[in-house]
Amino acid sequence: LVIQLTDDEKFLWKDMALEECERLGRENAKDIIACGFDPKRTFIFSDVNYMCTPMYKNMMKIAKCVTLNQVRGIFGFTGESNIGQVGFPPTQAAAEFPIGGYKPALIESRFFPALKGESGKMSASDATSAIYVTDTAKEIKNKVNKYAFSGGQLTVEDHRRIGGNLDVDISWKWLNFFLDDDEELAKIGEEYSSGRMLSGEIKAKLIETLVPIVEH
Repeated sequence: LVIQLTDDEKFLWKDMALEECERLGRENAKDIIACGFDPKRTFIFSDVNYMCTPMYKNMMKIAKCVTLNQVRGIFGFTGESNIGQVGFPPTQAAAEFPIGGYKPALIESRFFPALKGESGKMSASDATSAIYVTDTAKEIKNKVNKYAFSGGQLTVEDHRRIGGNLDVDISWKWLNFFLDDDEELAKIGEEYSSGRMLSGEIKAKLIETLVPIVEH
C-alpha cells in the first residue's frame, strides 16, 4: 500500500504556512498508521519531504507568489503551452532566490545572435547558423560572406549615402564580442555606419578576427 500525503497541494490551495501543512501531514500519517496497516507492506510519504530538499520548499513558496496571468505576461505562455513549461519557472528561480537568504546577484549579458540574424537562432541542425570551433578558415570565410546578415544597403551608392545599419548587422555585432581593441571597434562602427566601409569590408574584418580564435 502506497499512501501519498499531499502537503504541497494543501500549501498551494490553502492560506497556510508550508511548515503548518507539513505538521498536518504528519498528523494525518499518525491517523493512517493507527488503522493498523502492515508496516512491511505500507509506504507513507509526504510530497515535501520525499521529493524534498530545501529547494522544493522554496519552489512551493515562489510558485504561490506568482499568478497565472503574471507568468503568462512574463514568459508568453498560451493555451498550447504544456503544464511542465508553466510549472518550471519556480524550479529555476528556487536556485537563484533562496527564501530568507541573501539577495541573489544578477549578471546582465547580451544574447549572442545567430549568424543569419537576430530573428533566427543557432542550431546544431543548421551548420550555416553559426561558426563552429571545428570549422576551417575556408568554411568560416564562406559562412560569413554568404550567411552573415548584413545591415548594408542594396547598392554601393545607397550604402555610401545612407551607411550601414549597426542595429541589425551581424558582423558588427560579432565584432563586439570578439574584437579586443575597443578603439578599433569604435572606428569600424563609425566607418561602417557612415558608409565609408562597405559590407564586404566589415565581413572581411570579422573573418580576420574569427579565424585565429577558432584555429587556436
